Amino acid sequence: MPDPTPTEYHTMLLTDHIGRYLLRIPYQKTKNIYEIESLKHDFSGIISYRNILRDVLLEGVDIQWGKKCVGYEESDDGVWALFEDGTREFGDLLIGADGINSPIRKQKVPNLETFDPGVINVTVDVAIPKNLANQLLSIYSNSLIQQSIGKNGDFHFSFFRLIPVDKFDEPTYRTTLCYIYPTRYDIKDNISIDDNDPESVIKHTILRIRQLRPPCELTDLLIELFSLVPFSHLEEKYPFRTYIPPRRRQLLDIDPLSVSPWKNDRIVLLGDAAHATNPLLGLGANNVLQDADLLTKELHNCENDDLVECIRRYNEQMRIRSSKDVLESRNLIYKHRESVGNFGLLVRYSIFRITDVFNNIMAFIKFYI
Repeated sequence: MPDPTPTEYHTMLLTDHIGRYLLRIPYQKTKNIYEIESLKHDFSGIISYRNILRDVLLEGVDIQWGKKCVGYEESDDGVWALFEDGTREFGDLLIGADGINSPIRKQKVPNLETFDPGVINVTVDVAIPKNLANQLLSIYSNSLIQQSIGKNGDFHFSFFRLIPVDKFDEPTYRTTLCYIYPTRYDIKDNISIDDNDPESVIKHTILRIRQLRPPCELTDLLIELFSLVPFSHLEEKYPFRTYIPPRRRQLLDIDPLSVSPWKNDRIVLLGDAAHATNPLLGLGANNVLQDADLLTKELHNCENDDLVECIRRYNEQMRIRSSKDVLESRNLIYKHRESVGNFGLLVRYSIFRITDVFNNIMAFIKFYI
């Protein structure tokens, strides 16, 4: 993972709909990812590139690409993974880490379903020039994770590293940008958008921003950033490995404690397959890594305990920990997806400012006492 540059602040700052400060997560700078491990608090972190993390995790792993697992069959001494092309593979354990639409979860825990909190998100990857990056950093006091909360139930978040893309002559930065708004607006306006047409999706997103946000520097900047989204893969200069066409997507989640504990056996769920989380608090990928670490530790205990007991301990801890984060992220949407007037804004400002003071007091205690 690229180490932090001297000018990077790997933390999140939240503003209101016109860019006024609401809350900033305290942050202790570190020179590299290894320094974070020794810290006794959570007020530190490094924004990582997913493709680099993915390459690291795939080192030494035998991957068969182009295959889709659609189910499984259990036996007395193992489990068969069944693939769409009719082939099958046998193993001691099947780990369903196949995302929010997991066929493994649907077979193992058919009543563990996705939950729709009533919001739509459009998430895009874009390369932004230095002048726009500087505008974002100016509004967000150099914080690399920027979030804003609108008065009409809408949200924006963006994040990037101050590491220029080497494919461009001028400094340009890989950026992930997301706009979230209540589903009710598309239903009310009887909107018909071709979600297979990237240009149609982006034009609609810009229209929603104009509708739900007041004219201001932040609104103009969001519109300009979405205007940079490519409608197709841009030859060799595209800064991301994979082009994901922009689409409107329901912001779904899964609470693993919404159903009774499932059977502890050779079929294990991990990550979004068990506890998909909306991105507003940035807890999804963190939970996936915690799942992998916990499962690895439990499987190492198989020399002393039987496999089912190891899986039971994993399931119990995973469900409790991840459910808390799923519901915390869901509640953030619930609290702010409705439109608010001036009094509601005053209450919101007061809550966030008090939270900001509390966070800074806690951080000071953790850092220095």
